[in-house]
Amino acid sequence: MSMFLKGMELAEKYLSDAKIENFQIQEMVLDDGSTRIQKIQQLLKNFLNEKKLYTSSITLVEVASFGAAVQAAILIGKQDEKVQELLVVDATDLGLKSAGGMMIVLISRNATRFFQSTQTISLIMLQLKSSFI
Repeated sequence: MSMFLKGMELAEKYLSDAKIENFQIQEMVLDDGSTRIQKIQQLLKNFLNEKKLYTSSITLVEVASFGAAVQAAILIGKQDEKVQELLVVDATDLGLKSAGGMMIVLISRNATRFFQSTQTISLIMLQLKSSFI
């Protein structure tokens, strides 16, 4: 199987996991890496029925910053119609690395809005004379 087809299968899986149909997407922001490859852009455009893809000089940091700004606007209750139309979804779990090397998931992948959750973790605080360990 070509890497391009494998990538499209992953795109379909992420949408399915997020319970989103491709016809529900009006625009998509592609960030960094392989998304700059013309073949991938064309496959995604076909998959999304010729919807608008944004790829020009946008970087991963800009995408993350934009997503954080949208989430902040939602959290403070900004009533702007444009903000309410946006959906920010993380394709991966977000969490911390535990002392045993395992990941403690704090926000599960495909979470579409912030929610309140409580989890107790232990941290080891170090106080060193030098920042070099």
